[in-house]
Amino acid sequence: MFQVAISSYLLGSIPTAYLLGRWRKKLDIRKCGFRNMGALNAFKILGPFWGALTFLIDAGKGAAAVALARADGLGEAAVFYCGLLAVAGHNWPIFLGFHGGKGAATSLGVMLFSQWNETMVVLGFLGSGLLLARNVSFALGLTFAGIPALNAMLGRGRELAFSASLLGMMLLKMKPSWRRLVAAAEGRFKVMVKYAVFGIPKDLSDEISRIE
Repeated sequence: MFQVAISSYLLGSIPTAYLLGRWRKKLDIRKCGFRNMGALNAFKILGPFWGALTFLIDAGKGAAAVALARADGLGEAAVFYCGLLAVAGHNWPIFLGFHGGKGAATSLGVMLFSQWNETMVVLGFLGSGLLLARNVSFALGLTFAGIPALNAMLGRGRELAFSASLLGMMLLKMKPSWRRLVAAAEGRFKVMVKYAVFGIPKDLSDEISRIE
């Protein structure tokens, strides 16, 4: 169990977007664009192909951790823990001073391999969010909030705790984004909702970045 847990964390710690950024453009992707080591930032900085590749590899890290735990004959609780460790590795990678991404793609890979049916249902939230808004982060937020909600309605306590933990880790990494959102909206709730759904205007976002 211990070896599988360590392997899951190290799998998650593979810094896909960082390595591609160094290889393709010789830059630290954590200091550009959205300033994190995720697929969305890779899409913005490196382009659509490399962003999609980053997403697939990062999701694969989560799926591989779950598959590794199951291949070792571990129970479902241990499988969930290994999935969480893979996401923790992506968010706080040991190879990069614990400065990583937000874990959306890796979490999705974990969920698809551990709670397939529920995740496929909740992916409808992602599609709906993208139709309603132009903000991918907002749509992802709907998705990862929807999975714990579905587990709660089904009365699945262990799965609820697991999916809520994934959501919690993502929200923890999104604290700087929430601070930027509040600053941009100047505390006005209606404007905050508007920016959350449609994104902060680029000129205002750049201005806040300079202040920070």
